[in-house]
Amino acid sequence: MRHPIALLPVLGLCLVRCVPMAVRAQETVLIVTQQEDDGFFTTISAALDAIPDEMAGPYVIEIRDDETYEEQVKVNVNSSASATLTIRPGVGNTPAIQSDKNKKPALKISSPFVTVEGLTLLGRGQSSGVHLDWADDVTVRDCDIRDAEGGPRSGVYIQGAQRALITDNTIRDNGVGILVFDAEDGGNTIRNNRIYNNRVRGIWIYKGSANTSVLNNTLYHNQVEIHLGKGNKKNDEPGEGNIFRNNILVAHENDGYGVRVNMKDAQGLPAGTVFDYNLYHTEDGGTRVARFRNQDMDTLVDW
Repeated sequence: MRHPIALLPVLGLCLVRCVPMAVRAQETVLIVTQQEDDGFFTTISAALDAIPDEMAGPYVIEIRDDETYEEQVKVNVNSSASATLTIRPGVGNTPAIQSDKNKKPALKISSPFVTVEGLTLLGRGQSSGVHLDWADDVTVRDCDIRDAEGGPRSGVYIQGAQRALITDNTIRDNGVGILVFDAEDGGNTIRNNRIYNNRVRGIWIYKGSANTSVLNNTLYHNQVEIHLGKGNKKNDEPGEGNIFRNNILVAHENDGYGVRVNMKDAQGLPAGTVFDYNLYHTEDGGTRVARFRNQDMDTLVDW
């Protein structure tokens, strides 16, 4: 007669196998390189064109060399929360993207749920580094974004986007470091970036842009480190709920400002605007903590 205990391992195995398990969609990796490797894409744009209209899961474009890709990269795919797109370098690679067209950004993102990481994004003349064109839930991280020097061109241009995350980047030698424009629904986060030597502004927020969180950034030697508003036009004023916390601001030695605010008629900042726990550095005679209501404020006491 069989001992009944001998059946227990079989029953236990059946119980384990019958439990439903969540299956995560496997990502599809498209490889880009300018080296002589058959079967790989030689431009980033070609890899984007290969992504199907119906994305069944996450896609990754991986650039496996150290070349500068001179092309205007336009991201316009049907990405979603379950079918994301990531553009990144291969392990140990340091590729760059530079626009081949004047007044066109190196990277224009018009799709949601896109992540760009570890790239060098170069402006050229009137060209920006990366433009978030009404694209929600985009992340730009660990990038070197520079040389968008023509006019007030920006390293990062956030236009109308919601819930963007700009984090851990070096943003330098542009007209404007980061421009947030027309983002009325907002919810964008600018965090842990090094923003310096931008000729016009470090971070510039206007045209109704609201609920922006600017946290733990280091800004120095921009003509104005943080600017809210533009001129004295009502429709250029920033929106409500913008928060600036734990930032380091080192005003430019030549007539620089830590913070500048332009409001047409208001006696105070927009509702919910918070400046808290920031560190300001100014130099005697040449720099100011802030300018508000057409008045210079040399110290925090004045503010």
